[in-house]
Amino acid sequence: MYIYLEDEFFIPLKEIVAVVDYNKFMSSPEGKKFYDENKNKIIDLSAKNRRSLVITDKFFYMTSYVVRSIQDRGNEFERLKAKGKRNIKKYNGGL
Repeated sequence: MYIYLEDEFFIPLKEIVAVVDYNKFMSSPEGKKFYDENKNKIIDLSAKNRRSLVITDKFFYMTSYVVRSIQDRGNEFERLKAKGKRNIKKYNGGL
């Protein structure tokens, strides 16, 4: 299962370690330090309207969507699967 992050950019759902609020994360000294130490792993998809940070083992994605929206996208597939929807279309986002 892939999750849509921004601008036709998808990543595998199983790769996500955490989704955090960007502003709360950056307001802490630890968050700022983490950001500074990992600048080469950060991919900004947000077009300067940063609201969430999606953390994977390899990269950190900044998006313009709130944390709840990202979580809802991940939960939607599982909800449909649990209802027995067998015609769930797979879309690989051009990957």
